[in-house]
Amino acid sequence: MNHFLDWSKLPAMPSVPELLSQPFDVIFGADIVDDVDHAVWIKKCLEWLLRGRPSTSVASAFAAVFHLVIRLRPTHTLEANSIETTFRWTDDISNEDHPELAILSKETILCEAYTDGDAKRGCGVIEYLYYRIGWSRQD
Repeated sequence: MNHFLDWSKLPAMPSVPELLSQPFDVIFGADIVDDVDHAVWIKKCLEWLLRGRPSTSVASAFAAVFHLVIRLRPTHTLEANSIETTFRWTDDISNEDHPELAILSKETILCEAYTDGDAKRGCGVIEYLYYRIGWSRQD
């Protein structure tokens, strides 16, 4: 099931749709950072939507995680960098601090890109960054 979400407006909404009324264990975001403001909007939405602590249920006994994949484009350097200016690395957050959303890990993914879908015409490489973002501390 899916539901339209204007993530620039979620934190200001008086109530959220029923579908979004319970926090999620896993959230995926793919190629959703096209402006420097998007990282801030994403963080505000995750503060509402990503479960804050591991549950006692067996199915949710793991830490909740947001999986974000962004394509690196020469024209979107500021936008790509906004993730790491909006979210701190979990290692940089003291245990005495309040839990906050933080970068748990980052990987680079390289994919072959064929010209016009034709392997005979040569290929280039498309670079993506894959972030795992979650709460800095799971009490």
